[in-house]
Amino acid sequence: MLLEIISEYNCAANFTMIGDSASDMIAAYCANITNRILVRTGKCITDEAIRFCTAVFDSLDEAADYYLEKIYEKI
Repeated sequence: MLLEIISEYNCAANFTMIGDSASDMIAAYCANITNRILVRTGKCITDEAIRFCTAVFDSLDEAADYYLEKIYEKI
């Protein structure tokens, strides 16, 4: 599905995938998505999930705050 979206919208895989499981991170990795954010949502975080992610946050709010700070740094 990720590859279909990338192809259909002719977008580079330089966007961010946010997920809460190893399967989310593996799918993003296989689609060549460079930013793979793992969010702890009460699920057990496996070593496999951590191996395929580029960052881990305790909540979606924490991940959003991090990216908003990065955006404002560029302004």
